[in-house]
Amino acid sequence: MCRAGCEGGRRCQGRSTSPASTRERQRRSRANRGLAAAYESGDSERITKARMAYSRVFGSFPPDPRSSDSEQPAEAPAERDQSAAAKKPATLEQHVRDTVVRLAHKNGDWVGLADLRPALGNVDQDKVTEVLKQMSREGKANLVPESAQRLLQQKDHDSAVRIGGEPNHLVSIKAGADPAVVNRVYDDAASVSDNDLKAVVDTPDVGREALEKARAELRRRGK
Repeated sequence: MCRAGCEGGRRCQGRSTSPASTRERQRRSRANRGLAAAYESGDSERITKARMAYSRVFGSFPPDPRSSDSEQPAEAPAERDQSAAAKKPATLEQHVRDTVVRLAHKNGDWVGLADLRPALGNVDQDKVTEVLKQMSREGKANLVPESAQRLLQQKDHDSAVRIGGEPNHLVSIKAGADPAVVNRVYDDAASVSDNDLKAVVDTPDVGREALEKARAELRRRGK
């Protein structure tokens, strides 16, 4: 894992923090925020426009939470409480990890801390800062400064995590493969999608056989 230079760590090789990549992250960030605000407003016309804007940025339409909700039978209050408790992350670290993975355009992509913090919801941001620092120290997350400093906005400065006096504006976490996907790779790697195969390759301690099968299948596909 890469760490901030002031910690004595190495810089991430090939990280994309050029002005062009920064502008692209900002486009995706605006599309995500616009979509969330549209759904919150409940205005159908605004939602349609936000979904169109999202599709222009990401190349596909987002799933519509309204349609999935409408297909489910109504839950009793007690059932809703139990369901919410079951979905709630066990720790703040897991919540941070899940949110980073969800916001990333692809597995391991950089996410701005200015996007991460509001997406975490009603949590203590000082604790979020400490969790991010701890994850960086333990090699569970990469924190780096934005190289295109002139493109930073006030919210980026306010959201930064300072390590050794150096402000870091971006975080990257690679999601491990789902155990069910790993089992499918063992049984029939040809039936597993490219993204899932890549997730298996990126998963630490996944097992030599699964790793070799995933790599072999990706090579067969020319990936």
